[in-house]
Amino acid sequence: MQDAKTCPKCGQHMTQGFIADHTYGAVNVSLWVEGAPRASFWKKIKAPAAKSLPVATFRCLGCGFLESYAAAAYGVQR
Repeated sequence: MQDAKTCPKCGQHMTQGFIADHTYGAVNVSLWVEGAPRASFWKKIKAPAAKSLPVATFRCLGCGFLESYAAAAYGVQR
């Protein structure tokens, strides 16, 4: 989903991107996970996939303002 977005700060065009999470040689898209974080012995934090959504971040081409959304429609494109 690539909506035409306008910056709420300066009115310029915003373009879609993502905040990269680098881990163990891989690059992942940040996820929003429903609920408060809960500790896990093996993974540090429990993050149930069924309760998570990819985070898309839009950047203003004029002033650099960032605005993020968590929605299934902004998932990884194949």
